[in-house]
Amino acid sequence: MLGPTAQLRAEIERLSRMIAQIERKPRSEWRLWFPTLRDLELERQMLAQVVAARRMLALEKVVDLRRWRDPTGKKRQ
Repeated sequence: MLGPTAQLRAEIERLSRMIAQIERKPRSEWRLWFPTLRDLELERQMLAQVVAARRMLALEKVVDLRRWRDPTGKKRQ
């Protein structure tokens, strides 16, 4: 699921709420919920990595290729 970053953040929040609900369950039920909890945490972690990668890409400088063009318009050989 790749969409706008805001949508990914909303999904991370939703997963966090679901994880918190499972963690509030009695310890006697944790064994039953462990596989689901693990999967939800992995999904949340992957989405957080996507958001972090997008943030890093947004911080990169934009290269202006016109700077390297020959101002006289002549092509290099």
